[in-house]
Amino acid sequence: MDDKKMLEQQTKVETQTESTKSSNQVKSVGKNDENDEKPENKNEVLCRKCMESCSACIEKDENLKSRNIEFIKIENLFKEKCKEMFENEKILKQKEEELTLKYNVFEKENEILKQTCSANCN
Repeated sequence: MDDKKMLEQQTKVETQTESTKSSNQVKSVGKNDENDEKPENKNEVLCRKCMESCSACIEKDENLKSRNIEFIKIENLFKEKCKEMFENEKILKQKEEELTLKYNVFEKENEILKQTCSANCN
């Protein structure tokens, strides 16, 4: 009986020793993780502070919004001017075609008049 009790106690001691070792390892790993997380925690804290609306951030946001509004106005004005230019280009091309046709008609008439004149002069 004494041998059995001795074996049980040794087993308990070994089990406790192993569990202590493993818990120490877990703690040491946990400490490393905690050390690794400290910068993240600091960043999170800094981000939370930054996320709070401060007067500088509000002013910066309003400046960005006003710039965006101005940019949108300029962009719309540019688009309108581009449309006008394309319409003017179309009109100019049509006028050019009309003038080219008139020119060709005048050229033909001039040729005919030259031929008539040279026939009458001879």
